Amino acid sequence: MLKIKNVLPAIFATGLVSATISGCVQGGATQKGYAKNDDCLFCHAVNNNAGVRDLSKIYADPGHHSVDIRYPLDEKNSQEFRVPSAKNVEMAFFDDNNNGKPDIDEVRVYMIDGLLKVTCSSCHREHERSPVVVEHPDDDYLRGDNTGSQLCIACHRK
Repeated sequence: MLKIKNVLPAIFATGLVSATISGCVQGGATQKGYAKNDDCLFCHAVNNNAGVRDLSKIYADPGHHSVDIRYPLDEKNSQEFRVPSAKNVEMAFFDDNNNGKPDIDEVRVYMIDGLLKVTCSSCHREHERSPVVVEHPDDDYLRGDNTGSQLCIACHRK
């Protein structure tokens, strides 16, 4: 039978290793999410050792997935893009339920180097399935339902 004093160091070491790996979200999604795309690419890149899906091709086609770009809030772009309804020091977000908090299913743009930027975590929840009922397995990590491009029109007016 295992004694607690023999098992405790192993549990502590496992927790410590998980907490120190950059980009590790094994414990589930957080309110903040991961602001920088480098956090996602730590594991999701060509020749990664984590054995996870390579997402680097998405970065090669910004027309399909606009990541690591500035979110246009100037007057010139106001006809094409919506202004987020709430903001804090880390991000601006579309507060659909008006509770003043960036809920896990709400689209957000992150403050990076003084600019609001679109990142992977703007539209995707990291490593936890979406509460939205979806028909396509690839949609499991979206911040909302994309039927009829609903997720896209959170930001885009057209």
